[in-house]
Amino acid sequence: MKNVIVILFSIILFSAGVTQAQVVINPCAKATDIHVVVIGSSTAAGTGPSNSSNAWVNRYRDYLQSINPNNMVTNLAVGGTRTYHIMPDWFVSPANRPSPNPAKNVTQAISLGADAIIVNMPSNDGASGYSTNEQMFNFHTIANVADSAGVAVWICTTQPRNGLSAGQMNVQTEVRDSIIAAFGPRAIDFWNPFASVGNTILTQWDSGDGVHMNDTAHAVLNQKVIDEGIPNEVRDTLTYVDHALGDFFVATPNQCGDSNMKVGVVLINLGIASTTTETLQIQSFDYANSTINNFPLVAITNLGSCVADTNYVTVNSYHGIDQRFDAFLANSNDSDILNDTSASFELLTLGHPNLAGLNDTVLSGANALLTATTGVNDTIVWYDAISGGNILGYGNNYTINNLTADQTVYPEAVRGPLHFAESLFTTANTTTDWNGMMFDIVAQNDIIIDSLRIKVSTTGPETVVAYNRMGSLVGNEMNAAAWTSWGTDVVNAAQAGEFHTIDFSDVTLLANDTLGVYVHMQNGASDLSYLNSAAVTYANSEIAVVNGTGVTHTFGTTYSPRNWSGEVFYHYGFNPQGDCNSRRIPVSGIIKYPSSTSDIALLDLKIVPNPTAGLLRFIGAEIPTKVQVSNMQGQVITSLVVENNQIELENLSTGLYMLSFKMEGVNYTRKIMLR
Repeated sequence: MKNVIVILFSIILFSAGVTQAQVVINPCAKATDIHVVVIGSSTAAGTGPSNSSNAWVNRYRDYLQSINPNNMVTNLAVGGTRTYHIMPDWFVSPANRPSPNPAKNVTQAISLGADAIIVNMPSNDGASGYSTNEQMFNFHTIANVADSAGVAVWICTTQPRNGLSAGQMNVQTEVRDSIIAAFGPRAIDFWNPFASVGNTILTQWDSGDGVHMNDTAHAVLNQKVIDEGIPNEVRDTLTYVDHALGDFFVATPNQCGDSNMKVGVVLINLGIASTTTETLQIQSFDYANSTINNFPLVAITNLGSCVADTNYVTVNSYHGIDQRFDAFLANSNDSDILNDTSASFELLTLGHPNLAGLNDTVLSGANALLTATTGVNDTIVWYDAISGGNILGYGNNYTINNLTADQTVYPEAVRGPLHFAESLFTTANTTTDWNGMMFDIVAQNDIIIDSLRIKVSTTGPETVVAYNRMGSLVGNEMNAAAWTSWGTDVVNAAQAGEFHTIDFSDVTLLANDTLGVYVHMQNGASDLSYLNSAAVTYANSEIAVVNGTGVTHTFGTTYSPRNWSGEVFYHYGFNPQGDCNSRRIPVSGIIKYPSSTSDIALLDLKIVPNPTAGLLRFIGAEIPTKVQVSNMQGQVITSLVVENNQIELENLSTGLYMLSFKMEGVNYTRKIMLR
């Protein structure tokens, strides 16, 4: 396993909101477990940022673990550290200089199995009057000791600082330049862009004390370390060919599914270049019908050293699937076959609902009943436009009253509830096992509480009892009459500290409402777990959980403040597209005219030519005396008298029209094309 030692003489933080560049990580580096040890002074230890998670060391740990979850960063930095503190154990410091700290120095970093060392000492040496030469001697000694142990070292430059004398500032800049000159590509510039013309900290980077950097500056420092590409430098490369299958992934994840979903798996050569052909087999198992599908074999030839080959299969998951994917090398030539099979990958999509529509044809003035059908658990929403538009109604049917012209509406099938579902988690950290816990839920907007998740200390089947009240728990902790029973539920923890969901009736809260909650085990000897600390409020844009007090079984003694460990599940708002939705389809109400062309045929009447440029002639034993011309929406355009067995339509625009007339009390129609 690789271990990276990061020696930081000051901690640098990553600020939320700063975009980090993408460093291309070699496939072998992704497959190598890296351990980073950070040593240094207060900046490296986390002084400066408003939140420790924004410290660059913590940000860098997150970055490394995003590459490989097994990567580690150990932070040995301590405020006030000088370069002598991090010298090797055997080093004897000169008079009036501190001795090495065996728990925090380079020797300790190496003993932890580091792969690399990053040294970051911003200004403590210079502020203490240590010369450029002695600081550089210490840096070279640290680098040489690490190099002898086969550990790579990166040295961070000094950093700007306010309040130094001219001589001290001169040493700061000399050490900066000396580090860059001595360590070249493994020197990390922590001076720019933070320094002013006078070499003090620019205001926008200053945490406020003139010494340490703020959140935004730590973000930049973190990016500088990322840009060094340490994983690529310390990666393992085998001396023989070893093909290894990585994890499956979905190229464009979509919980609803996609008719052309790409499922990929990566094959890596962790060793020297291959001169053989490997055959990759990808297969899927369908849980719905218990069938196995073997995708076409893939031949992978001459895969280079530390090169990855990504292979995709196409899956139609549009209507929902529940499948397991596996991959393996069918004819492996490796000496190590243990990594020739991938981990199984489960792919579950909700699917888009099916939707079918049925038009209705009625006489003018009648009601048209339009119909759409979908899955039994899906909802149909009717719109007045193919996209966007307004909602007209819900359900399988939509009625158009008094239809006088053809009209089209657009149903859409929706899967899942028509609201937004969210949750708020408090903390997984607990210090106390006790039977009862009270806390308040404050609604920031209108919400409906669905259920809770609690941390259970006692194993085995247990009944959980819950109460609530509209209003805060404060002042009502021991007053049972102030609370309403919310119900009971059963949990069964296999291990102490498991989280389990408890479900009671929904509770509706309006904006600014407070709901007091009391949860305890029915068995007085059983326990929940919660956090004994100063009161903390956990909040998002919809709700806040305000802690809170421990309570002895059934409204007994209270212990405040305490912080509830758990999660509130709730829903809110209106989401007309649910979790997944179909495309909208047109469904129409259509005007039915009282007669058809077959009626005219009975009359032995011809209307020619059709299509026509404008002139229509009537040929038959009986000729109508007057006709009415309507558009296809049923609106009457004009009425004409038949003269000399003909009419003229040349004043109308090109298109379809309906010609209607009455003979002997019967209505007849004929569709005419005017061109």
